[in-house]
Amino acid sequence: MKKKKIILILIVLLLISGCSKKYTVTIINSNGELLDTITISKGDNLSNIDKPEKDGYIFVSWMKDGIKYDENTPIYDNITIEPKWVLVPQIYNNYTISFDFGDETIKTQTVKEGDKVDKPSDPVKENYQFIGWYYNDKLYDFDLEVHSDMTLVAKYEIKKVTVSFDLDGGSGVKKIEIDCGTPLENIENPTKFGYRFISWYYNEEPFDISQSIYEDIELIAKWEAIEYVRVSFDTDGGNTIKSKMIEKNTKLDKIEIPVKEGYTFKYWLLDNDIFDNDIIITKNITLKAVYEKNY
Repeated sequence: MKKKKIILILIVLLLISGCSKKYTVTIINSNGELLDTITISKGDNLSNIDKPEKDGYIFVSWMKDGIKYDENTPIYDNITIEPKWVLVPQIYNNYTISFDFGDETIKTQTVKEGDKVDKPSDPVKENYQFIGWYYNDKLYDFDLEVHSDMTLVAKYEIKKVTVSFDLDGGSGVKKIEIDCGTPLENIENPTKFGYRFISWYYNEEPFDISQSIYEDIELIAKWEAIEYVRVSFDTDGGNTIKSKMIEKNTKLDKIEIPVKEGYTFKYWLLDNDIFDNDIIITKNITLKAVYEKNY
């Protein structure tokens, strides 16, 4: 009888000790580093333990040996588990960046908030130089983050071309810069003593200065030698008037009026004919003064 009681007591003690046995749950991260250890009673599970936290992540499940571990599984042994997280989903606004090319061409680009605009290739506009993309009349910085819809406008400046002048010994402007696609304007003809300016030449052909110029060019001055004739003045006893050299086949402009004491000047004679200022002079001539005596 006593023997039966002893056996019964031993069975009860074994049951009590078996039910109170503890197991260790080791929690590590993906690199094998220890995060925590938890003691679990035999037959309990992980459903009631606090889930681990990680900034910017959401806990998804437990993993054991690379396989998802059911937290409701009863534990009867020491185990090692690893938490699995996923990134907290980010919600971004998308913005539309419009590019106005200035020729009725509009292109758009969608940019996530906080990102940067991808700078497009520089546009090409005939006779103009692209100087940059502008936002609100200021040059846009493509290193800035985007936080709103924007319209970037292409800005251009007209190209310049250089016109050089070979004066061939004359005097005048030697070089100017003008807007591409425009003609020469208000260019004074050069001068050269003893010569008459004929025209500007380009590539050995007369150049029309009213035509538009689209590239750097050099123009060469063409001259024609001027033939001169001498006009002499016989004042017939009056004051001396120096002779004049004038261009052949031109008119004599102003003529000084001679002065002779006791006489009044009337006109000039040329070959015994009264000289007319509209006469074209083609050779050397001498004009003789004619007076009227004062009484």
